[in-house]
Order: sequence, then C-alpha cells, then structure tokens
Amino acid sequence: MAGRGPAPKPAGQRRRRNKQPETLNLGDDGYAGEVPDMPACPPGLGSGWSSETEVWWRTWCRSPQAKLFTGPTWVRLRMLMAVAEKAHRGDMKAITELRLQEASLGATPADMLRLRIDAGPSKPELPPRRQSPAKAPEKTADGDADTGSAGEPEDERAAVLRLVEGG
Repeated sequence: MAGRGPAPKPAGQRRRRNKQPETLNLGDDGYAGEVPDMPACPPGLGSGWSSETEVWWRTWCRSPQAKLFTGPTWVRLRMLMAVAEKAHRGDMKAITELRLQEASLGATPADMLRLRIDAGPSKPELPPRRQSPAKAPEKTADGDADTGSAGEPEDERAAVLRLVEGG
C-alpha cells in the first residue's frame, strides 16, 4: 500500500527555500491531563485486554501527541483498542491497520515530521565522532618529511593511486 511520500527533508537540505509552515513544538514531557477510561474488551476478543494492549493505551494517553487530542481523537483511540489487541495477537491485517491509524496520530518521528510536530528536545545529543590518529609523514634520507608531489604523505598518495589504477 502506498504511503504519503517521503518525510520532509531538514530545512538545510531542501532545494526550495520557500517559507515553511511552522512546526508545533509539544515538548518532550507527556500529557498530564484527564484521560478517558479504558474501554471494556469486546466479547469477541476474550475476557480482557492483553498486557501489551494496556501498555499501548497508557503510552498513547501519556504521549506528547495526546496534548493535541480532542474528543473525537479520544473516541478514535478507544476504537483502536480492539485493533491493537488483534495486532498484539499477530493478526497481520490488524497490524497494517494499526500502523496506518497510528501514523495519522504521529506515532513515529517520520509521522511527526509529516504532521509538522516536534515532540522532543530541539537537537538530539550525538556522540562525538572518533578521529583516526594522523599518521606522521615518513622521513627521507635527507631528514625531511616525504610528502610526495601533492603534499600528501607518500603512503597515502600511493594507496590512492593504487585504487585509481584498479590495483
């Protein structure tokens, strides 16, 4: 099934520099307001919700996205409980439907980009990149560093030439 296209690129990578729509920043703290009661499990699904479905419900109820939920959104989430239960039991059609419905609520980072929602700190902390230690140029017979004709150490220049020549 086709999606809605790729997620928008970060602003610095876009070709068109038109004014972009504002992104709604929800912050990374979850929703702390009133939450509707969890619906009863329908008779056709057994005696009660699985623990996975209960975790799913609580996760959505306290997510930053829940700050945007209106009455109809909460009704929809309650209706999705049965789909989530079937998905947690391995029903492939239910997994597909749940994925599509969660995308419209902003479940993944890509979904949030598409909906222009920011639900986290401004920039994730990335570990610093490891730098490989620089190799000292080898000394020639006269005591000077051999940088080759292009200013590179001789062994690097030779390696590049071997790659270019296919060796």
